[in-house]
Amino acid sequence: MLSLPHHPHKQDFQVERLIFFSDAVFAIAITILVIDLKVPIVSENATEGQFLNEFAKQIPQLLGFVMSFFLIGIYWTAHHNMFGYVINYSKRLLWINLIFLFTIVIMPFTTAIYSEYSVT
Repeated sequence: MLSLPHHPHKQDFQVERLIFFSDAVFAIAITILVIDLKVPIVSENATEGQFLNEFAKQIPQLLGFVMSFFLIGIYWTAHHNMFGYVINYSKRLLWINLIFLFTIVIMPFTTAIYSEYSVT
């Protein structure tokens, strides 16, 4: 299949689309992290100590969330800095970016597994 080059103005727009798509993936992944955080379930007449006891059981999930949130934030910052130098793109860059974004979107799942089954 023959691929014609984009018009120069459209080329800039295509790079912006790639950046906007990447930013959206980062935003969604960082938001999905919070889904695994649950409010501790205690009875209506539970004491503060009982609540804190139930809350303490969720510390691994909370720590996993905080670590992954900031790790995704660091990756987003690096991605942002790198794409400040991109003036053109290729199919290779699209695929490299897509593979990189895969590692970002899998992070909420791996965080949930680690948080659930880590030894505390």
